[in-house]
Amino acid sequence: IFLTNNRLKRVALRIIARQINDESIDRLRSIFLSMDDDNSGTIMREEMEEAVKQLDVGEMARAGMVEIMCQLDPTGSGTVEYTEFLAATMSKEQYLRE
Repeated sequence: IFLTNNRLKRVALRIIARQINDESIDRLRSIFLSMDDDNSGTIMREEMEEAVKQLDVGEMARAGMVEIMCQLDPTGSGTVEYTEFLAATMSKEQYLRE
């Protein structure tokens, strides 16, 4: 998973995410946009919490999901940027094609 990759690989994935073909990430973009309530281009913790509330999972699972998403923030800004989200959610096939 993205969180267990070494720092160099995470940086490389973020660079690829910035340049990836838009058609291959339409589904990921839709997911991101559905969570980005204020259309800021970033997902704040509150937006993440609201998004996972809509899932049919238990409270512990929701808390775990939010925690994992917060760990996608390598800069510690308290938000997940679009490219950080893409880098973490791209499949191996997607980034190897690029």
